Amino acid sequence: FEMQIRRDILEHLAINPREDVLASLIMTGVVSHIERIGDYSKNIYELIDLYGKPFDTSRTQDQERGLYERVKAMFRDTKIAFFEGEPEPAQKVMDEHSRLKKDCDAFIEDITKSNSFDSRVAVVSVLAARHFKRVSAHLFNIASTVVNPFDLIGYTRRGNDD
Repeated sequence: FEMQIRRDILEHLAINPREDVLASLIMTGVVSHIERIGDYSKNIYELIDLYGKPFDTSRTQDQERGLYERVKAMFRDTKIAFFEGEPEPAQKVMDEHSRLKKDCDAFIEDITKSNSFDSRVAVVSVLAARHFKRVSAHLFNIASTVVNPFDLIGYTRRGNDD
């Protein structure tokens, strides 16, 4: 699907070389981020399938659910920002990513430094948190197409904390 979109964009630019160049470049990048999000979503599903049961007894359940809910909200805001060209939800996604990546790192560090977790729970929890962080990063990159100039897509503007 990603390759077909690239071909379609190239064909569009070949026929209309002076039209939609910036939008075409942005769309090529966005499609790549969407494809990566799909890969990580599949990886998360595979983790759940490998574990074989819900984390209903896990000490990490509430933290994982919190990370999941935050990423889920980022999806909603990214969709609004991108399809409606709204800068406020885009900035909200970018700000949330900055917080979420720190929280994922702290969660991973806590589990890694602890000796009190079942190894299966620890492995699945750490991998899930890492995948949530990567999905968040790709949502950040998509949202940044709404508020940043082309050369800063995927980056926080200078002067902002990140």
